[in-house]
Amino acid sequence: YVIETILDSKTESDVQLFYIKWLNFPHSQSTWEHEESVPKFIQLFYADRNNLGKPLPNPKLKRSKKAGSETYHYLSWDGDDSDGQWYHEDFFTLLGEDGEISSALETVESCNTRKSRDKESKQTFNFFFNFIF
Repeated sequence: YVIETILDSKTESDVQLFYIKWLNFPHSQSTWEHEESVPKFIQLFYADRNNLGKPLPNPKLKRSKKAGSETYHYLSWDGDDSDGQWYHEDFFTLLGEDGEISSALETVESCNTRKSRDKESKQTFNFFFNFIF
């Protein structure tokens, strides 16, 4: 299942719940899901209650940087850098039904020059960034 939009959110017993409209399913099949089932970057977009019910825009990672052994990524929505922010790579982890942790990022190697020292590793969103159940 792929998240189309989050329609509502609430807190019960100190647990955040999200009312999810699933892609290609009618509203009648929307479900309340625990915060652990919704990637943090999706929670971030819907933290602004004005976004509830709006389709999830395309997230863009414009840059990545290392600080010591830590990696951070600059996240913006639909390429709008004006409201982007830096997040630790743990921000992009997903928890699967089986309890396995995976990443919403995949590494893509690219090189626009012939010199190997100019090669850079770019982080891009895996197109299955929406949590799949």
